[in-house]
Amino acid sequence: MKVLFVAAECSPLAKVGGLGDVIGALPKALAKIGVEPIIVLPYYRAIEKYKPEKSAITIETIDGENKIKWPVFDTVLPDTEIKVFLLRHPDGWFKDIYGWPDDAFRFAAFSTATAKLAQKLKVDVVHVHDWHTALVTVVLKDEKLPTILTIHNVHPGTEMDHIDIAELTELSVDISKFVSIKENHPGYDLLAQGVVSADFITTVSPTHAEEIKTEAFGGSLAELFRRRSNDLEGVVNGIDIEVFNPATDPNIIENYSAEDLTGKTACRKDLETSVGWEHSDAPVLGVVTRLTNQKGLDLIASILPDLASAGTKVIILGTGEEAIESKLTNLAKKYSDNLKAILRFDAALAQKIYAGADLFLMPSRFEPCGLGQMIAMRYGTLPVVNKTGGLADTVIDNQTGFVLEPLSAKNLLTTIERALAVWHDHFSWATMQQTAMRQDFSWNKSAQRYAEIYQKLISD
Repeated sequence: MKVLFVAAECSPLAKVGGLGDVIGALPKALAKIGVEPIIVLPYYRAIEKYKPEKSAITIETIDGENKIKWPVFDTVLPDTEIKVFLLRHPDGWFKDIYGWPDDAFRFAAFSTATAKLAQKLKVDVVHVHDWHTALVTVVLKDEKLPTILTIHNVHPGTEMDHIDIAELTELSVDISKFVSIKENHPGYDLLAQGVVSADFITTVSPTHAEEIKTEAFGGSLAELFRRRSNDLEGVVNGIDIEVFNPATDPNIIENYSAEDLTGKTACRKDLETSVGWEHSDAPVLGVVTRLTNQKGLDLIASILPDLASAGTKVIILGTGEEAIESKLTNLAKKYSDNLKAILRFDAALAQKIYAGADLFLMPSRFEPCGLGQMIAMRYGTLPVVNKTGGLADTVIDNQTGFVLEPLSAKNLLTTIERALAVWHDHFSWATMQQTAMRQDFSWNKSAQRYAEIYQKLISD
């Protein structure tokens, strides 16, 4: 069974966020169970260092009155035999992944080219990801080639994936069956077209699959999601359990496991040293995230004085909204013995936090899946999370972490206090750590479920 993965990102070739992690990991898990994955990306400047070679394939599309020829290059996903095809626009459109005012048009053009490539490669299923490649499902609708759309983030309230009718006409896309979800907008929402056209739709957790049927999470697409309920399923993402393994991780000062937690104490001391603190017996709370209100950083900031007064230590790593960064900087100056705000991206320090902290704070207002809570549990650092999306599906209250509901600063503080009460009971705490570390967050279950979906689509 050949499955074509179409996306804007793929780690490590071209990655911005979690989407890239998924496209770099799920195909590897599928290959282990007999599926033959093939990945398609735009030819980005960053991929040149992997020395892709020009293939014999050229794809031709229409742009207005011009015929555009896309040379197709190929390489492999590093450390695998998984083929990666790269479509290069002759005008060098895809130097960088995102951030151009014509992103919607560029990805729409890429999607029309990819649809033609899919037919040439004679694959069995086409699996597209997010709005960037949703148009592929529309173009292939009449080709009887099964398609599945995975939604990693709906982005309600934004228009980043809107394209004008004139631009679609330039690409020779038949818009007669398009759906309009905003009467006051002159164009179309690309993700909406994928929701209507794909044979099956997934998102990245069962809870989020229900959430996006509401306007609060699905925005103007909520009604479409409700209509497609029978073809919509949440499949939880996994993490790379070989990379995130405290028993073998070369990036932490001492390895440990669920069977022997001794090394975690050394990791805790190393974390304190790394941020300029002397070792103490105070509980250490870690945060690794984008510093935004969506991630609940405003709530964390509001309770930091209470946590400092209680003698708790908090380490926050990340960058984000200027107002939050400024507030954290001021609080860190005032409570320097109890708060460190490191406003940068630092992968090495992130690993130290996952391994060395006692609690991991993740009170997101919404979180389609989330990876931080799973990584933290893998390292025996118990998460404190809001009951939403993938956080609700992966953290078991009082067993593998602590879940708060409803979300508020007061409830966040109360939940942390509840967690610290368990922390003082060493036997109960160690039991929870071991339970969390033994959870299966690999891609194996997710890959198996996707393989079943592919097979059903082929059989129908």
